Amino acid sequence: GKLIETNVGVFREYGPHGKHFGARTKLKAMAKGGSSVEGGSKYIGSNLVLYPNSMMIGAPEHVEFWTVWPALDSATRCTVNIRFLVRSEILDEQIEKRVHKSWEILEQAATQEDWPMERWIQQNALAWPQGNFRYGRSELACAHLHRQLARDLDGAR
Repeated sequence: GKLIETNVGVFREYGPHGKHFGARTKLKAMAKGGSSVEGGSKYIGSNLVLYPNSMMIGAPEHVEFWTVWPALDSATRCTVNIRFLVRSEILDEQIEKRVHKSWEILEQAATQEDWPMERWIQQNALAWPQGNFRYGRSELACAHLHRQLARDLDGAR
């Protein structure tokens, strides 16, 4: 919510995969201020979801590559691997500092916001396993993933 405008975005389906585009908050501030926007990709975040368990999140100076692996012994746990990929031809001291700052922002958001929320969702799912979940307006990628999983699991019966 601090860096990306929430509850707005564009989602494109590519079969089982999908890509979400969201405006960075700086774009909104520039638009309100009447500033000219050059190099629009700096102001749009993108998240390519590669079914079933990978994501590539584009940032101006790097790409985050996430993989999520379910635990073999529990439906409520998983392992998340996150890699930051930077093109060697642009890697200098300034870019390295920006990448480290991005890592610190991600670490704070993941450990203090995202993962505690996910734990809460899992606890509630265990309390009502037959219930349905409704995703928010900006969670189109998650909803698409779950529809694809349901299709694949129903087809495997």
